[in-house]
Amino acid sequence: MVPFEWMRELVGRTLPGGSFELEHYRNWLTNDVLGSPQRNDDLAHPMFCYYATIGGMGLSIAELFELAHSSAEDGPMFGECDMEVRLPLRTGTTYEVRGEITDVKRKQGGAIGTFDLLTFRLEVLSPGGAVAGACTNSFIFPRQAVSGDHARSVVPPEPSATGTDPPSGRGDHPAASTAAVPTAAVPTAAVPTALARRRVAVGDELPERIIESVSAEKMKTMAALLGDPNSIHWDTDALRRLGLGERPVNQGPNNMGYVVDMLADWAGGPEGFRCLKVRFAGNVFAGDRLVAGGRVTATRPCPEGQLVDCEVWLTRDGAETVLTGAATVSLAS
Repeated sequence: MVPFEWMRELVGRTLPGGSFELEHYRNWLTNDVLGSPQRNDDLAHPMFCYYATIGGMGLSIAELFELAHSSAEDGPMFGECDMEVRLPLRTGTTYEVRGEITDVKRKQGGAIGTFDLLTFRLEVLSPGGAVAGACTNSFIFPRQAVSGDHARSVVPPEPSATGTDPPSGRGDHPAASTAAVPTAAVPTAAVPTALARRRVAVGDELPERIIESVSAEKMKTMAALLGDPNSIHWDTDALRRLGLGERPVNQGPNNMGYVVDMLADWAGGPEGFRCLKVRFAGNVFAGDRLVAGGRVTATRPCPEGQLVDCEVWLTRDGAETVLTGAATVSLAS
């Protein structure tokens, strides 16, 4: 087992950082993977707050795993993500990224035994130097093998740092080839205008977003876009070795993206998205039917109109909750 002293030495370490060019094709492919509408302007999907930080942190995901004395073959998992968008990100722009490792903990989980939880914070800087967004991420690194059908199949049942329990009645409840952009015309979304005045009350349910069947092929596209070496997203032999069956496991950021789209749709467009903090509580497999939902927990005024806080979730096949969290959107007056 990796000595915990080795891991503890990582706390406070500055990541190399670097730049991230938000190219149009990356945004197009991301929208295609998530089922988001293709836009006719330069506004990027809000998930690029996450993608830009990972793409510009100065390490590949494989190198981050190596820094934590692990590898993709050990079955590391995405634990939690706290993402804040301060300025809309735009295609055709190059952003700078900076960050550091902020915390490491060793814990014990019923499903995977001993594991290390590594947390790091990354910021995206606009060309003028302003912080356009930030992500605080945690990765789970199993430190011993566990036999049986449940080995590495779910995130350990730790309490969520968000303090958000799964909503009542929603269930009990982780980081290649690329698709070519077709030449045929695709539907585009008009730039959203300000929302009409509407009354929002605590307890209101957000309109659900349904993904009828998660695509295995689009997992390959996202693996290429993220530079994600984890073979559970495409290699059935690797899945069998880890006791995960034969259906590829969806990337955690994809599952976040479904929830972000649900929030953006309700807010009138991606401009209204502000922040999302999630805990990944289970795996999503190719072919699964997903439902993203949410509920208003608080409202407060802001210069643009009102800020609305929500609890959010993502359920698999109508039963298991695989993601829980809290979000804030801005609604125009």
